[in-house]
Amino acid sequence: MIDARTALKGLADEVKKIVNDRIHRYGVNPRAKGQNTLEGSELQNSLEVEPTEDGLVLRIADYWWYVATGWKHTRKSPERGLYHELVLWALRKHIVIPGMTANESAVRVAEATWYHMIVHDRPIAPRPFMIPDPQGDLSKMIPELDDYYDKWADLLFNQIIEELDKYFTK
Repeated sequence: MIDARTALKGLADEVKKIVNDRIHRYGVNPRAKGQNTLEGSELQNSLEVEPTEDGLVLRIADYWWYVATGWKHTRKSPERGLYHELVLWALRKHIVIPGMTANESAVRVAEATWYHMIVHDRPIAPRPFMIPDPQGDLSKMIPELDDYYDKWADLLFNQIIEELDKYFTK
């Protein structure tokens, strides 16, 4: 009989495996001559899935949402969230243009990215390695987990029944 802790660890491992499989499947960047720019990337390397007492914690680089959904601009003002993320990304990567501060460089990188997308009409194409869910529900983000959830729920139920049997047969 598998205990609940082992079953939860198995679920965490399964989530990580599925996300990595999806990165392999959806990571091809058409602008990078068909290369899979997600494999071995900071995005993939940041992936951590850990069991907790009441479920799982999934940690991944904060820009994953834009990779998964892409971004299509309208000719109106750009989405502020993505611009802000670009500035933060440039700061995290310590991108510094000679003669500028880190903040000035980060703003320049973000502006250049916007210019590329808007003037050259080249929006970021989605690579849906995860399905975004604002509430962070893994069953919505990774639909392949449905079968594993059923298996995990059965294992957990059996463990609870076993513990109850031990308690009442003393």
